[in-house]
Amino acid sequence: MPSDRERVEAAFKLLVGKAISSVTYLGAWSKDPSERGAYVEWVELTAVGTQPFRVTTESDFGDHGLALLEGAVDRSAALKVFDATGLPVWGRVVGKRVTGAKLLWRPLLYAPASMSGEAPEFPRDLVLTFDNGDIVVLSAASIGQDGNPVLGVDSVGAFTVEEARSLAILDS
Repeated sequence: MPSDRERVEAAFKLLVGKAISSVTYLGAWSKDPSERGAYVEWVELTAVGTQPFRVTTESDFGDHGLALLEGAVDRSAALKVFDATGLPVWGRVVGKRVTGAKLLWRPLLYAPASMSGEAPEFPRDLVLTFDNGDIVVLSAASIGQDGNPVLGVDSVGAFTVEEARSLAILDS
């Protein structure tokens, strides 16, 4: 029986080989989703010839880690919908094929007082590489006013690799 880590890793591998045709942000947000570092509840990736994939946070990881779900988000609920296809982070990769989907597992930066031993790791960041060489990073960590990653967000942000490095989401 696969571990949680193996199950999550295998789910994200489903994106490899898919050509992204559109990107939609769904959910509730207070910051305009077109702004750098905006966080949304779901990033829906539509690929050529398949049903959409949704990147969101996973309750199994206390909303600190990412999950990939298949199928479109039910738009009959009172969700906000934003077509992110033309945003700079996505514009260079729409129409391109995903060549890699690497999850970066990070330890919790804090642990409840009742926890002892090693802090658990969770799938905080997803690095998607594309056949044109571009990279998009999806993260379940927001950036605080001090510039440090903040955990506990139940949403996902999308960044170019340069933005993710400058915001200390992705190691250099």
